[in-house]
Amino acid sequence: MLIFMDKDSKERFPRIIFYLVLAFTIAAPVQADLLPEPWQSQREESIEISDRACNGHDHYISEVFIRLGDNDPAMMNNAAWLKTNCKPFSDLSSDEVIGYQMKSALLGYPIAMDNYGVRLIYGDRGVERDTSTGVALLERAIEAGFGKAAVHLAHAYSKGEVIPRNIERARDLLAIAESENVSPDLLDNIRKLISAARKEESAKTSEATGSSKETKLTGDLVAIPAGSFKMGCHGLGDVGARGCSRFRNDKPVHRVTLEAFKMQAHEVTWDQYQLCVDAGGCSSPWGGDRGWGEGDRPVIEITWNDIQKYIEWLNTQGVGTFRLPSEAEWEYAARAGAPTNYHWGNSASTSKANYEKAHGKTMPVKSYAPNAWGLYDMHGNVSERVQDCWNDTYEGAPGNGQAWLSGKCKERVIRGGSWSDAAVNIRSDARHRFKLSSSNSHVGFRLVQDR
Repeated sequence: MLIFMDKDSKERFPRIIFYLVLAFTIAAPVQADLLPEPWQSQREESIEISDRACNGHDHYISEVFIRLGDNDPAMMNNAAWLKTNCKPFSDLSSDEVIGYQMKSALLGYPIAMDNYGVRLIYGDRGVERDTSTGVALLERAIEAGFGKAAVHLAHAYSKGEVIPRNIERARDLLAIAESENVSPDLLDNIRKLISAARKEESAKTSEATGSSKETKLTGDLVAIPAGSFKMGCHGLGDVGARGCSRFRNDKPVHRVTLEAFKMQAHEVTWDQYQLCVDAGGCSSPWGGDRGWGEGDRPVIEITWNDIQKYIEWLNTQGVGTFRLPSEAEWEYAARAGAPTNYHWGNSASTSKANYEKAHGKTMPVKSYAPNAWGLYDMHGNVSERVQDCWNDTYEGAPGNGQAWLSGKCKERVIRGGSWSDAAVNIRSDARHRFKLSSSNSHVGFRLVQDR
């Protein structure tokens, strides 16, 4: 046990053995019998013992060192906390603490694999940087069900400072962390990092291709990856199963598989629509801006035919071919890989979207943080028209992501909810109908670029 070694012995601690054993550990699956009991309960017990030892209880101080000597992985991983926070353990050297954490990681303790993996990736606190081993340790911790490891690895991949940036892997890790009951604040931070990374990459691409004309006409376009998802109301969180039974139009839940496409990062604004008006391709919305201001707020008071005229004009401007999204494309993009009611989780918040008359009007686009794929205002602000005809349920709906162009086609689907809607109506899966000839201050649109 390192605590009883002399100083010279401690300095000669054979770190090479750690790497040899680690190579074997990484190659093999996590073995539950490496731990004397499930790691979560072991963690709770070690924390209780550490707390009491830290408060000067001699019996528990002895218990800590007994467990360290017995290679208890949870207690060994607690050594760093004990050294930092507890006077009875201030004599522990940094090398001893690192040694304990190494051993704990080798024993398959998920928190230690996460903690030591982060140290290796960043070269933290006297640990020599070894990013490949650090990433492997975090991946092992993720396999063992430790959600924070997914957050830490997603952070590294989205920042791209110590390991190569990999936005798609960061997004996958975010989804894993969301399923492991990780703190919402940690998840929100990762979403922001992924969004910032996507924007940075998009800016580099735009600069390289010189797409200033396209940006003026359409704003940023977000690349939505190919994939599949379960479309419809899942009955989670604030909504619950009763919410779905009350809104039978978002049932049954069904799997949809989609090809990749590009979507406007935000709703079409007054400034963008005005270009069509100025060119003679569109008429000014009859209801105007309601005195709220135009500029970068979403355009409102437009009918289905108004939107079709705008699309027809836009498609003559040499920036590609655009159309309204299908309903499936819209929900897939709104979720951005999240199976929850909203892209940030299952509970609504007026700090994350404009709804329930929080401002009493529309807000400029990008007033709130985007989802993990870089799309803004998919919840609230204005409801958004999609191509699909209205159908009362999803019975018979396409499974390939294409628009459903049969049913009650004098009414089309609108998605996302508006500035005046209740939380239940801005869910990713909430759907409503709107007549072709109707317009109001609650409905706008955004477009996708055709494949």
